[in-house]
Amino acid sequence: MWFPIDNSNLPAVCPKCDEDLVRAKARKPLVIDLAHRGETVSQALAKLDKAVSECVWHGHPSLKVIHGHGSGGGASRIKPQVLAALRKHAVRLGAVMEQDSDNPGAHVLRF
Repeated sequence: MWFPIDNSNLPAVCPKCDEDLVRAKARKPLVIDLAHRGETVSQALAKLDKAVSECVWHGHPSLKVIHGHGSGGGASRIKPQVLAALRKHAVRLGAVMEQDSDNPGAHVLRF
């Protein structure tokens, strides 16, 4: 028996222990990084929307969004836009948005 190594063909059930892999994944928080690949604001917001949808669809308990705090001492272009979008998602979904306790360049949306 082989285990897939990419995300395109993951089984829904573990071939060894019969665990429901979709539910196992959903029990874990989802983490996305919007700050370290040179994303534009629109790309970052699109990635955020997709991640929020995945959390809702799969039942993740929370979403950690790494938005950064600006590089080279300058103000972040992405952070203010991402925070505004996170607030809207929190209100729409009845979620709680909070600063990540371990990273000043991240926030968590708890569902």
